[in-house]
Amino acid sequence: MASNENTGAGKIAPSTLSLARIIDALSGDKLEKATVDAIGKHRALTESAENAYLAWKNCSDHDPRKTSLLEDYHRASLRNHAQIATVAALTDKLGYTPKLNGEWPQINGG
Repeated sequence: MASNENTGAGKIAPSTLSLARIIDALSGDKLEKATVDAIGKHRALTESAENAYLAWKNCSDHDPRKTSLLEDYHRASLRNHAQIATVAALTDKLGYTPKLNGEWPQINGG
């Protein structure tokens, strides 16, 4: 992994600054739409990560695909966690969690 002297304790990574600049340019309906889209993508990535986990968990320890399935799960989880950061930044700027498909999002399956 490449090192970046501009990151570390108390410093902001360049990618975080880029995300902040993009989000700063959004307001009103465009900000809400971007937030709804990001939440939808997060849900899809969560499902993908869950499916990858189940594929790995349900694979026999003797199956030669076991290691690659674990790597697939790690990649899916990483993509999902990156998306969580985007959703958090958008909802922070928006100031609320928007309705999705006309309904308030359910939290913890409730």
